[in-house]
Amino acid sequence: MNHPDEWLEDRIRFKAKQYNLPTRQTRFFHDWPVKVQGFITETIASRKIGTPVLLAYQSRELWSLVGTRMLIGADQGQLQCVGYPSIESIASRDYPPKNWMELGLAEAGRLKTSWKHLLVTAKSGNELVFWVPPGPEAFSLWNILLMLARMAD
Repeated sequence: MNHPDEWLEDRIRFKAKQYNLPTRQTRFFHDWPVKVQGFITETIASRKIGTPVLLAYQSRELWSLVGTRMLIGADQGQLQCVGYPSIESIASRDYPPKNWMELGLAEAGRLKTSWKHLLVTAKSGNELVFWVPPGPEAFSLWNILLMLARMAD
């Protein structure tokens, strides 16, 4: 990825606004309270994430941060990170369920908007799980990450 951080941040912000972000749980990093920013900054200090741009946050144990160089997050306190050039694929971990053929249309629609985890497969074959807020925010973050991974190729 040869673009400067400023350009990537502008692109992430532009895409986020297209997807009607920020919302209650997904906001631009600097729009979060100083207490949250401080905790995240302290947690990611040794990582080379670039500029922190978009933070999906529920608690200290459950969050994901889109930086200009990397995705980093905690799920149940376990920290995961992946650089965009290393991403092979991104999918929902929870949808479709194994019994999706047996579900009615209404049930399938409800489940489609209730999943809370992205499964990121690295080119090395490692699978990493990142928490995302359910519903439109999950799809928005997924699409922003796809954009960043494609730009990194």
